[in-house]
Amino acid sequence: MTQTALFSEHWYRVRGLHVALADDVEFRPHVYRGRRWWVLHRRSARSTHRVDETTFRVIACLNDARTLGDVWEECLASFGEDAPTQNQFVNLVSELHEAQLLSVDRKLNAERLFARGEEARQRELRQRFINPLFMRFALLDPDRLLTRATPLGRLLFDRPGYVTLTVLMLTTLGVLAPQLEQLLAEAGALDWASPVNAMALLLIYPLMKLAHETAHGMAVKRFGGEVHEVGISLLVLLPVPYIDASAASLFSDKGRRMLVAAAGILAELGLAAAAGLIWAASSPGVVHDIALMVLFVGTLSTLLFNANPLLKFDGYFVLADWAELPNLAERSRAWWLQFSRRVLFGLPDTQPSAPVDEVRWLAIYGALAATYRLVLTVSIALMLGSAYFLFGVVLAVWVLATGIGLPLLRFLRFLTRTPTLNRVRAATVCGLATVLIVGGLGMLPMRNAVVTDGVVWLPDNAIVRAPLGCEITRTMVASQSPVNVDDPLFHCDNPALTTLLRVVQAQQDELAAESAGLQMTDRLNKTLIETKQSTLTAQYANTRDQLASLEVRAGINGTFVPAEEPELTGRYLRQGELAAYVIPAAARTIRVALEQNDGDALASTEPVIAVRLPDAGGSFRAYPVRLLRHSPRTLRSVPSVSLTTAGGGPLTADPEGDGLAVLEPVYDLELDWPAGVPALPIGRHVSVRLEREPKTVFSRLYAATRRTFLEQFGA
Repeated sequence: MTQTALFSEHWYRVRGLHVALADDVEFRPHVYRGRRWWVLHRRSARSTHRVDETTFRVIACLNDARTLGDVWEECLASFGEDAPTQNQFVNLVSELHEAQLLSVDRKLNAERLFARGEEARQRELRQRFINPLFMRFALLDPDRLLTRATPLGRLLFDRPGYVTLTVLMLTTLGVLAPQLEQLLAEAGALDWASPVNAMALLLIYPLMKLAHETAHGMAVKRFGGEVHEVGISLLVLLPVPYIDASAASLFSDKGRRMLVAAAGILAELGLAAAAGLIWAASSPGVVHDIALMVLFVGTLSTLLFNANPLLKFDGYFVLADWAELPNLAERSRAWWLQFSRRVLFGLPDTQPSAPVDEVRWLAIYGALAATYRLVLTVSIALMLGSAYFLFGVVLAVWVLATGIGLPLLRFLRFLTRTPTLNRVRAATVCGLATVLIVGGLGMLPMRNAVVTDGVVWLPDNAIVRAPLGCEITRTMVASQSPVNVDDPLFHCDNPALTTLLRVVQAQQDELAAESAGLQMTDRLNKTLIETKQSTLTAQYANTRDQLASLEVRAGINGTFVPAEEPELTGRYLRQGELAAYVIPAAARTIRVALEQNDGDALASTEPVIAVRLPDAGGSFRAYPVRLLRHSPRTLRSVPSVSLTTAGGGPLTADPEGDGLAVLEPVYDLELDWPAGVPALPIGRHVSVRLEREPKTVFSRLYAATRRTFLEQFGA
């Protein structure tokens, strides 16, 4: 300890206090980067504090038989220049009291002197609820139960257990490696958000976490520690059990501390490995699907959360002990705070400088951890929002409040309450930071997707229309009857065409007779007649083809269904008017009416389209589909009444129309039907998602402003 100002003007207030370590305080030596430190732990308060060798020698002098004044004078005589100043001595005792490691003879004075103890308890309580990813609620003391399981812990956390786990994991890897493609395909096809699968996950994940936390507790007991708290934590709003294994921090051997921290990871990997073998050996069914869920939950949750050192879970403590950097997260945040104060605002350092190798760790870890936590939290909010809107909104609001709102409030309080702050420099820094943040966010490419309703529809050759204006005189197929390609459906009569054919035939006969009476030398008239004959021949062939088309035939195999009336005979149809359908057993398309604002980008880029359909098992999943065609300009009608409000669709129908007319212009899109998916009834609504080229926030704002301006002024 360096000696700056030896005496303190407040020393007279505390020098008469009798202070000593509490009776149940334990201490163990730890070695970090070649230096010995001491960890003090009070079992009743579950509090831990770390001090260096010199500070521990000062603490060892505390005795309730002597006052603080006597202890300080003894330290002054014993340590010489290394003795603490009076301010340093008071700060040390305050920190120990804040950690609930001391007993004080005069309660009133102690409360006045060490008010930070209550603040620390309130801060700990806030930390339990301020993190939306992890909130804890203590329930009971499991130490006695875990003591009974100590023999099993000795078996698991020793050579036999390590060998068994290694063999199990290697065997699983060998079995799953040839089936990796099938494994990933089944995981992608599984609808994780369906009610049945979501309920299965709600049962599987807490049970796996129970095994995870039990492994922590058994590892602590295996090496002689105690476990006095078990409870429920809300991990991403999902209730899961937890065990307080902080007693492992007393272990002097860092290998044991690392093993306790990694015990939960090993337990989940073991369960995942066993589930992988069950999946490979089982046939499709309930057991097969549950094994797949356990396999993916045990691996993904381990990689994203438990084993990830950037989150303060198991992997973090393994890393901190391995690198011999205790309190790595807190120290990295403090380093970045001090660095920003020094660089941005010119304030002097208030913390002792760390060695160069530790500074690298603090700088890199702090930046990576903050970025990863933000990205992970936002990703989880988006994922939950897409599957469960309410949870996603609640979590998003929580993320904004705790990740942006609270730091902003602390920053503003720092600006207003720091007397030595250079106001001009602070204003400049804040202005530049605001410009950079807004500019950076504005230039950030954002996902550009549209989700709308589509309707299950028929391919073009399944829709029967009148080739010409005609009257149906004869129907060859009854309604709801099966037909094949080229089977005649009904016959239309167009008297005008019949008359035209007779007139053309008569004209051809007349020209033939006239041509026969000409002399061979009258070549000019003969050429004119041949030209007229050629024209009449073409007209005759065209009229005959039109008459032949009046016998309407099926363009696809399916079931014949009249469009409106069960009996078509006697009905007059305009050219192109819908007459009937030939509904195939499997062939389908999807029709989408896209609003003009969403469809304007179709001319410049082709979207990536997915449609949400039920699979063979009844679970919904997204299937990629192709855009077959889209109308080059907007239309005022849609192909099916199911797309308008008249048929339960999203588009506002024209109240004066037939249900197909819409008030706002739309683009007509036709999508193909995904292969291997069972056909759905015609007219059923489906959800369609169109993912287009990402756009920046600025470009979206510009497009919205331009569109509003044009609409407002009628341009």
